Amino acid sequence: MGAPRLARRCGVNEVAALWLGAANPLLIFHLIAGIHNEALMLGLMLVGMEWCLRAISSGLPFLDGFTPTRTGLLLTGGAATIALSGLIKITSVLALGFIGMALARRLGGSFPDIGGRLRDWRTAVREFRPNAGRTLVALAASAGFLVVVLVIVVVAVCQVTGLGYGWLDAGTLGTANKVRSWLSIPTVLGLGTGQVGVLLGLGDHTTAILAITRPIAAALAALIVLRMLIATLSNRIHPVGALGISMAALVLLFPVVQPWYLLWAIVPLAAWATAPGFRLAAVIVSSVISVMLMPNGGEIEPYVIAKAGISTVVIVARPST
Repeated sequence: MGAPRLARRCGVNEVAALWLGAANPLLIFHLIAGIHNEALMLGLMLVGMEWCLRAISSGLPFLDGFTPTRTGLLLTGGAATIALSGLIKITSVLALGFIGMALARRLGGSFPDIGGRLRDWRTAVREFRPNAGRTLVALAASAGFLVVVLVIVVVAVCQVTGLGYGWLDAGTLGTANKVRSWLSIPTVLGLGTGQVGVLLGLGDHTTAILAITRPIAAALAALIVLRMLIATLSNRIHPVGALGISMAALVLLFPVVQPWYLLWAIVPLAAWATAPGFRLAAVIVSSVISVMLMPNGGEIEPYVIAKAGISTVVIVARPST
């Protein structure tokens, strides 16, 4: 439901978005066959995004006096749905940030489009000043509304289910730092550098190096997300595309990356990106990783993959009788 409608909203072919998103081998092999909770997370996040963007782009009022209109209820329902997805995997809460930027624009906020050119920041600030007050009010109203919805949903679910708030513990949220994944760029850099030190006889300093590469990667990911938020506020990029790019940065720079994490970025980008290069790269990466790693994250021995490939070619090429 969410992906094709978001694709239509972004001017992307719905069928192409479904093929790259819903029919992605990573999604079929890992989320469906592997029964990973990212399936629920992505579904709720995309549906919530569609509802929120539909309400924001409608141009209809959110309130009739102090009473929410149907548009206001749709916006609230969409934000609550995204908040629910965040209770499955907290990373999807990032979608609320881009909904917040879109909502702030609807409320009169804006920011000059500088296209990423750092030298134009002075000009941007100068152009921003006349509308700064209105933009700050719009941002505060948008953020306040979304935070209230998020808090209400989190408290309601944690209290009603009786599960409590143990998942908010720093130790629980920091579990990823204990895992070493070769799909993670900062982790690979840390492991590679540590092994070079071992080969040079300098000792194994992998843990110390990871303590440097991972925070740097996290800071870089935060800068990319901030840039995408500003680009959304300036109307330079669609919220769906900005979310996809931010998710891609978050995944690649995350301390640990499981193969199905790539879908956090691929699915929203499938509804926005039209560049043939992206689609080809997404197809290749999804196809290769989906057969190289098991749904539980375990690796398949190379000879097994080779045998499967040879068997497939023989079966397909064998003449029918």
